[in-house]
Amino acid sequence: MKKIIISVALGVSLLAAQAQSDSKIYTGLDIVAGINNFDNDMGGAVDKSNNSYGAKLKVGYIFAQDWRVQGYYQYESYSSTVYPDKSNDVLNELGVDLIREFDMSSKFTPFAQVGLGYGLLDLSDNTLSSAEAGSIKIGGGAMYKITPKIEALAGLDIQYRDWTDTNVGFSDYDISEISTKLYIGMNYHF
Repeated sequence: MKKIIISVALGVSLLAAQAQSDSKIYTGLDIVAGINNFDNDMGGAVDKSNNSYGAKLKVGYIFAQDWRVQGYYQYESYSSTVYPDKSNDVLNELGVDLIREFDMSSKFTPFAQVGLGYGLLDLSDNTLSSAEAGSIKIGGGAMYKITPKIEALAGLDIQYRDWTDTNVGFSDYDISEISTKLYIGMNYHF
């Protein structure tokens, strides 16, 4: 995990250094609400829906006309535990998004995005101290330029996560999740 965090931090700092020379760097914060459907492929014992809420801190770079890449850290809190009787309800995720804007020659800009993420969830279990979740997402939304440096945005993502396999007693859990995420946010361009 330390190698991943160091790699992401190094990548974001290199991105920031490059972006400062072009003034195409931005940072932002999104508020996220999700409807999550969990599936246990080994018997259905944890098939359920679960709401989540969180915040996403991001740093991005506009690398070509109508194209952006951004790294993010997302804190997500679930309304109930992911694993039965052995997890807390907080996921910490790092990821990267590729965004394509569709310029409409106005302050209003629709966009589409794809992304990859990696998250960790603490577990209160003797054999496994944390669970990992790899994710892929696709989504879209719209941005509105309030000023040349500040933009507001809203969007919707569909995200798939594959969680660490584990067992409780005699039951094996192979958990996957499909989520619908709604978010609103602000970006500040340097």
